[in-house]
Amino acid sequence: MWWMFFALASRFLWAGSNAMDQILSRAHKENKTAAVIALSFIAQAPFGVAALWTGGWPAYDGKILWWFALGIAADFLSYLPYYKCMQEEEARNIVPYLELGPVFLMILALVLRGESLSFIQAAGALTVIACGFLFSWDFTHGRLKLRVLGLMGLAAFFFALNQFAVRMVSDEASDWTVAGCFLLGQSVAGFLLLAARPQVRRSVREGLIRTRGGSAALALAEAVFSFLALLSLVLAFKSAPSTAHVAGLSGVQPFFSLFLAVLLARALPKHFGQVPFDRETKAKLFLLLGILLGAWLLAH
Repeated sequence: MWWMFFALASRFLWAGSNAMDQILSRAHKENKTAAVIALSFIAQAPFGVAALWTGGWPAYDGKILWWFALGIAADFLSYLPYYKCMQEEEARNIVPYLELGPVFLMILALVLRGESLSFIQAAGALTVIACGFLFSWDFTHGRLKLRVLGLMGLAAFFFALNQFAVRMVSDEASDWTVAGCFLLGQSVAGFLLLAARPQVRRSVREGLIRTRGGSAALALAEAVFSFLALLSLVLAFKSAPSTAHVAGLSGVQPFFSLFLAVLLARALPKHFGQVPFDRETKAKLFLLLGILLGAWLLAH
């Protein structure tokens, strides 16, 4: 069951990354989205180099390189709507909408890899995903935030495409090589964005001055979490019975995000709003039972 450990670890690490993204996405006054993408991608460069130094370059294969390119492009596109929402909403309110991603990922795995789950396993995966998505429901007003749903649905699709690309190359290269290629590719995209748009360079520079280097330090910390999350995801894909098994456990990420939000609201009240223990929070905690039940079914 090591695949479950790595799948859960990746979701916990990404929940931590989401929390840091919330602060980082608001560190710039102009060209906010482009500036934070450039800064966060560039911060991944040392980890990409270190991973490739450890795992080595992948063998030259046009098919593998195509999946790497597709995955990096999809990752870049996913962050455009993602950071736009992060600038307006709390991370804990955004992450649940990403539960559309595992559905896209399971469809891609079924169509392009012929992977499927047994009836019990599928029921478990959908239960976990559905409970995770319900974290996005406004229990007070009985509605979804449609604008956020639209933007994050688009982000979820591109995140799913990125993860499917990771899945495809994980069969052909070592875990360190896969992580290194994706991280280094993203950092190159960040450098190109910075080089192509002077206004983005100005925004990043002003953000660094305003925060006294804090935005760079936060970007490096976020890169550590993203690197470890990606490495855990690759290990999960390599050891799991199917892609859908890993995708099905994604529903725990909204719970991790809510848990971290409670802690961070106390530690960093300037950046994170308090999480009231009201009817809505109680309802979301109750969803944890559904997540545990779904995980148990998925493991059988």
